[in-house]
Amino acid sequence: MYNSSKFEEFMDVFVKVIKSVLKQDCESPNTKRTIHFIVLVFKKITFHENEIEQKRLQQVVQNDLNGTIDDSNEAETMEEDVEDDNTIVDYRYVSPISWVDFFIKNSLVIFLKAKDINVRHNTVVLLKETLEGLDEIDENTSSALNNSLSDAAFNKDNKVRAWAVLALEKIQSLGNKAQNAMNFLMIADPDPLVRLCALKVIEVNENTLENILRSTRSQDVLLRKAAYEKIVNYCKLKNFPTEDRYNLLMDGTM
Repeated sequence: MYNSSKFEEFMDVFVKVIKSVLKQDCESPNTKRTIHFIVLVFKKITFHENEIEQKRLQQVVQNDLNGTIDDSNEAETMEEDVEDDNTIVDYRYVSPISWVDFFIKNSLVIFLKAKDINVRHNTVVLLKETLEGLDEIDENTSSALNNSLSDAAFNKDNKVRAWAVLALEKIQSLGNKAQNAMNFLMIADPDPLVRLCALKVIEVNENTLENILRSTRSQDVLLRKAAYEKIVNYCKLKNFPTEDRYNLLMDGTM
């Protein structure tokens, strides 16, 4: 799908355009507006791709119901793949990776490692806002983000760390690198903003609850407040042992 010469030419130009934006002052309102515009473009592309893919899948189903044989080159290639791999997966029903996923995996994750602080900052903001608008993320893209954003969460710049933590919200799963990074930063990051961001977006589960409870004893009033809100919204007090309930309430009065 993405191997044609025209597509490669387009990507070369598009990457250069994106790079020129990411190099701009990350504090500039113009840069922020431009990044927001790029996110809107990504949403439009994704919406258009989904429409085309839905029509394709409907046609595949209709062909199967009618007993119609698809003699296109694409179908022949897929049948050969099935035979070579000895698998029963019908690849006609497997959707290809989206263009936005492709761009994230092959370009944006690389920009996260740039030496220029503006590029790193603007990239992580673009990723965070883009991920918010995606209903699904390709497995390989998610894996790449799990590694790259988790590394970015330990960046020297506190704002990059904060944005990276926020971007990890949709990537985290029980015990994966993303959630482990968030769980650590929630109590150990030297910047209260980063700790607060991690606390607000981390899932409540057996691996994270202990540090969420520790946050109720933070010296930072905003962190304590966020920790209690997290517990109220996602936990039931009756699930805590009596002594823990008492300590939790007493910590909140300090």
